[in-house]
Amino acid sequence: MWGIYVGDALAGLFALGPMQGFDHYRTTTVLAPAYRGSGVNTPLKRAVAEAMRDTRIPLAASVRLWNTRSIRAMAKAFPSV
Repeated sequence: MWGIYVGDALAGLFALGPMQGFDHYRTTTVLAPAYRGSGVNTPLKRAVAEAMRDTRIPLAASVRLWNTRSIRAMAKAFPSV
């Protein structure tokens, strides 16, 4: 797990781990309320996706249907999906 900092402020937490029952990895991001919708998440997700692609480690995305904010964030980070 890593901290996400904006300047000296802790904006949230990021984790990368195996997806239980699958042969893929997944990301988890939790942002402090003040940083939600601020654009912090998009470059982070894109950088992880590029690193995983470069190393050929499979990455999966999953978002709960009720979590409309996460669905919008994923669509913004990965517009081709």
